[in-house]
Amino acid sequence: RLADARADAEAALELFDEAVDGPSPVKHAWYVLAAVAIHTDDRRALAAAAGSAAALRADDALNLRRTGDWIAALLADAEGDGAAAVAAAAETVAALGTPSPKFAHPHDASDLLALLRLLLRAEDRERAAAVVAESERRAALNPEFPLFGFLARHARALLERDPEAMRAAAEGVAHLPGTLVQALALEDAADVLVEHDRDAAVDHFDAALKAYGEAGADRDVARVRRRLRDLGVRRRRLASTRPVTGWAGLTDAELAVVRLVAEGATNRQAAQRLFLSPHTVSSHLRHAFEKLTIRSRVELAMLYAEREADAARAG
Repeated sequence: RLADARADAEAALELFDEAVDGPSPVKHAWYVLAAVAIHTDDRRALAAAAGSAAALRADDALNLRRTGDWIAALLADAEGDGAAAVAAAAETVAALGTPSPKFAHPHDASDLLALLRLLLRAEDRERAAAVVAESERRAALNPEFPLFGFLARHARALLERDPEAMRAAAEGVAHLPGTLVQALALEDAADVLVEHDRDAAVDHFDAALKAYGEAGADRDVARVRRRLRDLGVRRRRLASTRPVTGWAGLTDAELAVVRLVAEGATNRQAAQRLFLSPHTVSSHLRHAFEKLTIRSRVELAMLYAEREADAARAG
């Protein structure tokens, strides 16, 4: 649900504008906005993410600099600049294996897989091996959490491109946290299996394609469709992939906000009805305005009334 994640991150930044305790509380919001920009291939948002990464990397606080490094690494990797990605992630990799590794924020266990993929794409196997070792170290330290063991097995299979180990790891994908993490793991499995079992690779690519589409990850959808075409398999554009503009482009959350606001609710009233923060409502409304190419609540009310009238006539 990338659009909703973006709205919540923007709401956090709006709250930060009212705060006085520095940028630390919203470093995760900048990370989320960068990740959403990458997965959706939003060029304007990517430029904004590059700016936030630069600002964080210039900060005096180590944890903020590391967050900036991680965002910069992900952005460089997304643009295919492996050398810049590895350079940005160098301090993070160097800190792995320490008692309290200063890993990139937001400290998601699956970030190790993201780092591993980045290094493998840059053909830096030495550092990639260090990431796998760190993943296995974390699994050994946390036997009560099966997630760490799964991630370690997946990482080892990806590094060694072991089809049987990857096939076994892929069976646990459903236990991973979140649709995108699952889709990336499925794509990893397909990438390894394609050299050994074409049909199994296609099945995994298809599963990843569906998950990416559900999340609204347009960049990832396009990449997997290209991989399938390379295998001689063509897939139609997924029905779940939303258009960029118009009513059909609104997410469920945006539509819920639009419906209440068009009926006269204030942002605060809509927030209370939907159990959201007013800042999140404001973000949803702003994106709805962009998609509907309008600028005011009056225009929204008129457009919504026309839509309802058309629906009544059609029904």
